[in-house]
Amino acid sequence: MRSIRTWTGGIASRWQKWVAQRETREAGKHEICPQCGAQIPSSQMSLCEMAMSALCGSFLLSILISAFLIAEPWLEDTGHRLPDRMVWHEPLDSWNL
Repeated sequence: MRSIRTWTGGIASRWQKWVAQRETREAGKHEICPQCGAQIPSSQMSLCEMAMSALCGSFLLSILISAFLIAEPWLEDTGHRLPDRMVWHEPLDSWNL
């Protein structure tokens, strides 16, 4: 139990340090509004954010392509069976007509 608290405490402290470092880096990037003098945060993405966006986008694309390739045979089979279900077949009482 104590090791879990130590582990989560270590993660929390690293997260706080990372957030503090990021805030100090972004503090210098603010522009100042010429009318009121307020700081305007920069809208530029960092290199890390661009890399993570590209990585997550490619991961999502690979999942969607895999899902389509898995679902394609089922969709095609269901598409062929759909007209067969729409046709009414009179039930036969006897096969000896």
